[in-house]
Amino acid sequence: MNRLGVFGGTFDPPHLAHLIAGEIAVETCQLDKLLFIPAFIPPHKTGQAITEARHRLAMIRMATEDNPSFEVSAMEIEREGPSYTIDTLQALRQHYQPKALYLLIGRDQLEIFGSWYRADEILRLCKVVVFDRPASTRQPIEAELEILVENLTIPQLQISSTEIRRRVRDGQSIRYQVPESVRAYIREHDLYL
Repeated sequence: MNRLGVFGGTFDPPHLAHLIAGEIAVETCQLDKLLFIPAFIPPHKTGQAITEARHRLAMIRMATEDNPSFEVSAMEIEREGPSYTIDTLQALRQHYQPKALYLLIGRDQLEIFGSWYRADEILRLCKVVVFDRPASTRQPIEAELEILVENLTIPQLQISSTEIRRRVRDGQSIRYQVPESVRAYIREHDLYL
């Protein structure tokens, strides 16, 4: 494999902005495959309520199933414990042996990238591809870090998992924010109520 992309996250739930960012990353970076990897325990979300991993995994599989460039990996869920990106990237490099590895993250995560576990090693293992998100504040980033990342231009959709969970809790529609299969799954399993 030449170019492998990695898109980790909580995906609680996965939504259309995730899928659009993934599709544009595949095209722009000419990826052979983009792996969506739901975190078991996201280190930056300790203390926050997170939907069971089995539900998040099922939803991201449904959301990506019709795109041959997308694949879902349960490796972080199966590994359990905190989901450190460096461990995932090392395992993927060993398993797939790609010529190039790309990590897709939102700008909000780039703004706290220095706090990531072994962040300097992540930068040596892969190319970090950054896209803007509604939660991005466009805080200044260290000049050295800004040089090391590739910026991805995607449409600015005001869709977030936090807002989707709130809308479900308040009895509001999430139609056209998530794939229909994900919307049905949320309803069937009474998630976010």
